[in-house]
Amino acid sequence: MARSSQHSATSRLPQPTAAEVRAHLETLLHNEALAISDRNRRFLAYIVEETLAGRGDRIKAYNVALTAFDRTDDFDPQTDPIVRIEASRLRRALEHYYLTAGKADAMRIEIPKGSYVASFSYAELEPAPSFDGESLRMAGALPAPIARRRILSMRKPPIWWIASLAALLLLMLGWLLPVMVDGAVGRAKLALNGPSILIQPFETGAGDAQAFVARGITAELIGRLSPHDAVSVLGQGATGLGTVKPDFVLSGSATTIGGKIYISAALAESETGRYLWSWNAERTLTGPDLIAVEAAIAGEIADGIKPALQAAD
Repeated sequence: MARSSQHSATSRLPQPTAAEVRAHLETLLHNEALAISDRNRRFLAYIVEETLAGRGDRIKAYNVALTAFDRTDDFDPQTDPIVRIEASRLRRALEHYYLTAGKADAMRIEIPKGSYVASFSYAELEPAPSFDGESLRMAGALPAPIARRRILSMRKPPIWWIASLAALLLLMLGWLLPVMVDGAVGRAKLALNGPSILIQPFETGAGDAQAFVARGITAELIGRLSPHDAVSVLGQGATGLGTVKPDFVLSGSATTIGGKIYISAALAESETGRYLWSWNAERTLTGPDLIAVEAAIAGEIADGIKPALQAAD
């Protein structure tokens, strides 16, 4: 309930004007604390201007590639994932900036997942402290509690009726589930091309203030392996109901402590659980360019597991 109230209060905040958005964009594009490449600065400027002009429906991967990434007219977003990969990097760079150097900025520019259309908002204020009724009464702000009225409980349905309904549902589930799973497995196997790998989200230590680095390494790994047709990269949702069983599972962790990051990764066969490859490393986090550190770590892991994937292919 408290979350709903806070969301309602936030939704009533006025939206930034176009002039305010452009002024904040200009500050971002010339701020070295926002660690992004020159083409991602063009990417950010393009989607902000198109959104402000009311042309959000035109912000597609094809138009972004031609305008910001200097691709030619024969660009195919189905075979070249450059826009999707760079959008993920830009989202994480903005997230890191607003958590660190830009946490005091008056407004935010964000790129919601699943879209390239920018969104603009004022920075949320810290919620006011809440007090329970007892504290307010102690301060004299509330009268003494009123005696509670007795609330009559609703009559419970007969137990036999609940048991009968549960049995009927179980019978229906037992008949439908094998049919649904068999069909899903067949469709999934036809769609896979070559050996398949499930990249599990990299774990992080409890209380890690830079937990987003682990998410960044996971995203970089998916981006590095997806363009290769010889490997089918699966997401968590594809294996949630057992409809697809990957050939390999890649798991790992990335924890930042002080100015260092400690990484571990392991590749295992899904069928046997046998580990084929493992890797541990320690890297120093220098400067604001965490995106480059994430990309380098993902590159080392991808190069390490490729021999096992090629042998399976």
